[in-house]
Amino acid sequence: MSTEPFVLRTADALLAYPGCTHIITMNNPNQNLHLERLANGLRFTAVSPGVARHVFREFASLASFYEFWDEMSPTAPDPRGAIWQDITDYPIFSGDALYLPLDGSIELIVPRNSEQVTAHGLYVIYGPADISATAPNTYRITASAGWLVIEQPACTFRGGVRGVLRPTRNMLDRLRLKRENYRLRREEAPPVVRPKATVVYGKPPEDWRALSQSLSADHPLPTV
Repeated sequence: MSTEPFVLRTADALLAYPGCTHIITMNNPNQNLHLERLANGLRFTAVSPGVARHVFREFASLASFYEFWDEMSPTAPDPRGAIWQDITDYPIFSGDALYLPLDGSIELIVPRNSEQVTAHGLYVIYGPADISATAPNTYRITASAGWLVIEQPACTFRGGVRGVLRPTRNMLDRLRLKRENYRLRREEAPPVVRPKATVVYGKPPEDWRALSQSLSADHPLPTV
């Protein structure tokens, strides 16, 4: 089964068709919930950009998934009434790709390499699009074909200087906080590495890699 692009239905309605093999939720801009048909049931996966794909569990049926959800997240919205999208006939992307609707222009912040941030590669935009710089390291991307794919490079983030509120009481507090400030400014925080991520807007064609543009914070576009 192949639904029309952007037609949203409940999981029961979509998975009632044998040809529908992969559906996702799209109500959270930072995460998709996936249900994929297996030979003997379903696989449930939660996917976030830049995070290795983690398969939570496999189920014999949609009903058993609902029971599991009730036990795992009793206060979360009921997935029985949630709206899902069929992506069965989408091109195949990496397992940690994030799928989002394309609704107007996209703002992309490309941090400049510094002591705090290092990008291990370029930001690559696939698909016909106009790109303009609206502020330093901030870009507006406007698609002209109803879809976009943005590949973000892996980045390393290092801790910067942490502040402490100035003392406002007695001399003992001033000395204690001065010492704490000194320690925090010299304390080395472990770096955090964000893996490479792919964000899919709309429904790309099979040849989605045919047209691409690259962005680098160290060689920015002129601000308009």
